[in-house]
Amino acid sequence: MLNIKYIFNDSKLIRSDSSGYAKDFLYGYSELSKNNKFNISAIELNKKNKFNYLSLKSFLFARIFKIGFAENKLIYFLDDLKNASIIIATNDAIALGAAFIKKKYKLKYKIIYLNMGLGDRLFKAKNNNFFLYIFFKFIITSRLKLIDQVVCLGIIEKNFLDKEFKDYNKFHYQSFGVDVGFWDYIKYSNNHKKYITFIGNDSNRDIHLLRKLIIENPNEKFCVVTTRKLNLNSDNLIRIKGHLNKAHDKYNDSYIKNIYHSSKFVIIPLIDCIQPSGQSVMLQSMSCGTPVLISNSFGLFSNKLINEENCIISFNANDFLKKFKKINNSSYDLNLITRKARLEVENYFNHTIFSNFLTSIINKI
Repeated sequence: MLNIKYIFNDSKLIRSDSSGYAKDFLYGYSELSKNNKFNISAIELNKKNKFNYLSLKSFLFARIFKIGFAENKLIYFLDDLKNASIIIATNDAIALGAAFIKKKYKLKYKIIYLNMGLGDRLFKAKNNNFFLYIFFKFIITSRLKLIDQVVCLGIIEKNFLDKEFKDYNKFHYQSFGVDVGFWDYIKYSNNHKKYITFIGNDSNRDIHLLRKLIIENPNEKFCVVTTRKLNLNSDNLIRIKGHLNKAHDKYNDSYIKNIYHSSKFVIIPLIDCIQPSGQSVMLQSMSCGTPVLISNSFGLFSNKLINEENCIISFNANDFLKKFKKINNSSYDLNLITRKARLEVENYFNHTIFSNFLTSIINKI
């Protein structure tokens, strides 16, 4: 029996046995636990956050490259790691840190790395600072050699990594999958909807455009769930400083789902990037039957399954503003768009599809 160890950055296991949480960010943990060929367990790194000699290195790399190395936390779990056949690293810092620990302590585990934007960071370095790019790639190469399989959530990012690391045959694409049983569909009706919603914390969210929308539409109520700085106080703004994918007593997934169901529509303004930013919020909203207005990000809309039949796509900031007004003026058949959106998520972006894909990767190792 394979001893498979998931490594999460924070408290995720509450999601596996609580009705208040979706299974999206468990990345197949619940489904793989039912497979009698696997012994599944997990490490949650937030339980060990002490300062040690590796913390400074992780801090410096996070400042320079916008990505950390989690060996400063993983070092406290050596006994667990020694017994693992395979580890599933659920973000960049964990995967790169696990590669360091594997080499330093001569451990035997295989690493499956769920890529959360490494390619996008490398792409930006390549285009903005060549010397930084060379140094970054050197460090990443030394660690990728020790990683067995890399799962990318966006095809553009996967293609970029294939070109950057031509000698490696370890990059795979599989879209993020949402828990359609949890993010349940309600037929769309604009009656009694409370607000227009923005959710998200990552650096590819276009906060400048979000502020512009709030300021220029004083008669619309906006619900904004983010830890990003808005520098805006407005009577039409409901501000919730929360994390979408972290366990929280109040702002759990049931709370977020109620926001989706209470929304006129969800807005996802993005800065163009090769990472599929906004993917989880978009799919959750589509699953719930709430319309989505989203920027035409290169990394996200390479997937032709997402198109203007199931969500509303803007092609620049001015277009975003125009389509925002068109939605408010009922210029779209939102009932038809949301019905098609739900079917698309059920058929192609269901979390069980992601789980099955991950099982196939495990079986190849």
